[in-house]
Amino acid sequence: MAAKFLFIDIGEKTNLILAEKTKEGLRILKQKRLPDGGGSNGKALKDGLGEFLPKKLSITPLMYYLSLSVKELGFRVIEVPFKEEEKLKDVIPFELRQRLIDSSEEPVYDFLRLPSSKNGNTKVLVVYSEKERLKGLLKGLSEAGIEPDVITSFGLRKILKNGLESLTFEDLVNPPEYEEQLLEILQKEVRSPLINLKKGVIDLTLQSDILKKRIRLTEVLLAILILLLGVSFSLTILKRYNTISETKAWITKEFKKEFPQERLKDEVLQLRSHIKELRDKRDLLKGIPVVERLRGIKPPQGIVVDEVTMDLKGMTIKGEAVDLSGLEAFREGLKSLLIEPAIQDTSQFSGKIRFTISGEVKAE
Repeated sequence: MAAKFLFIDIGEKTNLILAEKTKEGLRILKQKRLPDGGGSNGKALKDGLGEFLPKKLSITPLMYYLSLSVKELGFRVIEVPFKEEEKLKDVIPFELRQRLIDSSEEPVYDFLRLPSSKNGNTKVLVVYSEKERLKGLLKGLSEAGIEPDVITSFGLRKILKNGLESLTFEDLVNPPEYEEQLLEILQKEVRSPLINLKKGVIDLTLQSDILKKRIRLTEVLLAILILLLGVSFSLTILKRYNTISETKAWITKEFKKEFPQERLKDEVLQLRSHIKELRDKRDLLKGIPVVERLRGIKPPQGIVVDEVTMDLKGMTIKGEAVDLSGLEAFREGLKSLLIEPAIQDTSQFSGKIRFTISGEVKAE
């Protein structure tokens, strides 16, 4: 029996494509375009599938492919100094949380390796979707009796037809049409999906159970918060919080006091994120007398440094320069502090040059 596939392509319009695998390749058996909103409405999708799928297929196993529109996905390019897959999986969620200010949840993501940078670092294109939106979409599909095996993007496959080197920002903002290349795209996806966000959809259907279990973590949360805030508490104070609701209210209050600009959504995730960030910065600064060594660097005349920041990628220095020769001399002087300091950005402002120089901090 030939393997059969149901492709659900959700975009401005939702397309249903039924296909089967033959010796010659994939063959499209049937196509249908649903009315507006049919892809996100469970009842409409269920009704549409009931009319679309032949009754004799009801006992035939199908492989379900869900394709998301490029406009509904997020993209980030991340550069790291290692190649191991497991390390990338550890770093990517942390990097995304730092960049996605409006969301405290870990997004569902997959990634594609880009050509390595000039310094040999690994570059990856991270493709992600907000977990809440994807969970809502999967709930709608579940109402139609569908659980996708693959969550991909036909539009992204079209954009990357000529390789990752051909990727442009314009294509992501205004993705091209791919209706004429649909069969070719489907065949490639069946052989090997470009991305599969399904790998990141872990326990989305078990969220209620997870929330119940988190009640048991109240004492752990309290201990983590004490560690984070560096506050000493006595047992007599802790006895005041004799109910879970009171304890959680206290944690929320203290968290908002320490991080007033951050919207509280998930105490576990946000505390873990802050602790990891602090620990990484602590490890990064160990044994590196950055302040003392920075004081030893005397910028040439005409250079004004007005911002110095440090993160996991190294140090970033911003300021103003009168001319490019002075800026280059300053960059050369930074070699005693940074490994291969590079001028990342320059712009003209009020007759002066605004610059950004960054590089990895040398350890003694």
